[in-house]
Amino acid sequence: MNIQRVKKKNPAGLTPVPFIYLNSFRIVKYLKRLNVKKVRGLTIIELIMVIIIIGILAVLALPRFDSFYEIKLNGAVKKVISDIRYAQQIAISHHTDYRVNFSGNSYNVRRVSDGAYAISPFTRGDLTINFNTDQQYKGITISGPNFAGTTDLRFNWLGNPQGGTGGNLTIAGQVTFSYQGNSLTIYVEPGTGRVSAQ
Repeated sequence: MNIQRVKKKNPAGLTPVPFIYLNSFRIVKYLKRLNVKKVRGLTIIELIMVIIIIGILAVLALPRFDSFYEIKLNGAVKKVISDIRYAQQIAISHHTDYRVNFSGNSYNVRRVSDGAYAISPFTRGDLTINFNTDQQYKGITISGPNFAGTTDLRFNWLGNPQGGTGGNLTIAGQVTFSYQGNSLTIYVEPGTGRVSAQ
């Protein structure tokens, strides 16, 4: 077998290192002769330290998810508030009654006289939102809509808030929205129809 040895000059004055071009078995044998140690894996102490660092980072990241949940809930409540105000505005401008119907995890805005959907100012389609299927608000739940004992909030042509049967609100109507342990309630004041969330 031919062994080809190449010697290079070492500027530090040390003995030259031969470079051997052989099969892998001979290279390993040569490295053993030079006392090169094997590379070892992680020790148990290093592994424990890595696990502790990952745990600390996870604890620091968890509160950020709570703020994300609040942002998503606030966005949904602002959307509902704007749709309630929109229903009041179109009732006044069209001189006819409109209602916001809360049913399950969805709501829609319709004209009372014929049940036709109001046109959404954003999509130009029917103004109906389903929190079970809408990707932006998925997971948000609607509970306890109460507008004079009904689940419908109605506005007459003067913009006065009413219950589903057409009687004026005497106390504030309300509906609650929840997401991941956080909740906000929308209140509609009698007389003026002022909408607020707490």
